[in-house]
Amino acid sequence: MHCPHGSGLTRSTAIANASASAPLETADGVYLVQGPGSNWVIIRGDKGFTLIDGGYPSDLPLVLGSIKSLGLTPGNALAMLITHAHTDHTGSAQYFSEEFGTPILSSAGEHLSMLGREKFQVTIGSALPYLWRPAVFRWALHAARSGGMTPNDIREAEVWDADRMLELPGSPVPVLTPGHTPGHTAYHLPGSGVLVSGDALVTGHALAHRDGPQMLHPMFHHDLQAARSAVDLLAPAEASVILPGHGPAFHGSTAAFISAAQR
Repeated sequence: MHCPHGSGLTRSTAIANASASAPLETADGVYLVQGPGSNWVIIRGDKGFTLIDGGYPSDLPLVLGSIKSLGLTPGNALAMLITHAHTDHTGSAQYFSEEFGTPILSSAGEHLSMLGREKFQVTIGSALPYLWRPAVFRWALHAARSGGMTPNDIREAEVWDADRMLELPGSPVPVLTPGHTPGHTAYHLPGSGVLVSGDALVTGHALAHRDGPQMLHPMFHHDLQAARSAVDLLAPAEASVILPGHGPAFHGSTAAFISAAQR
C-alpha cells in the first residue's frame, strides 16, 4: 500500500488557509483541488468539463479560479455532480446553475436535500457537546463564516441517470453509499482508475486525530451504522487513486484505502 499524498493540505492547515491548492492532476485530465474546508474535482473533456462538488459558498472565487487556472471556461461545465447536499460541497452549485445553466446532478436519495426540502447536516445543537474542544470550535467558526449555515436550495437541481453520466467527461459511474447522508454518492471513473469517495471515507479533516484514510467524526453522519456499512460499498469500484471530500489524494488500490481506514 502506498501512503496517501497530495498537495500537503491536511487537517489543521485546511482550516487555517483561506485559499485552495493548485489543481493537482491525479490521472490524465482529472484534477483534485483542496479548498479551505473541502475538496472539489475537475475532469477535463474535449468539449468541456465535469465538476464534482463545489466547496462552501465562500469558496466560489476559488472554484472559479481553479477552473480558469487550467485554461478552462467556467461556463463550459457540462455538469456539476454532487456527492451529497452538505453546504461545504454544494456552495457554488446555485451560482453555476443560475449563471451558466450548468446541470446540477445528484442521486434521487439526495434530491430533496438539494432542493432544500430536507436537511441532514450537522447542527449547532449536535455539535454543542464537542464545542469545548478548540479544534471543533475552530471548525464551527470557519463553517459559519464560510456560509455553512445557509440553506441547500439549488432550485433547478436534477437527478442523474446512468446514460447521461456516460456522456460526461470522465464517464462517471455513481456508487451509492448512503449513511453520511441518505443519498450520498461516490463517483468511479473507470477509464482513469480514479474513485471520488466524497465523505464516505476521507484522508484528513480539521477534527481528525490523524492523517490517512478514515471516517469523519460520528457527529457528521446522518446514520452512523449505515455510514460504516457504506465503506464496503466502495470496494467493487477498482481504482488506483482515491480523491476524498476532505484531505489529500490517496495513491493505492480501493482495497488498500478501505483496509487502512478500518484499522
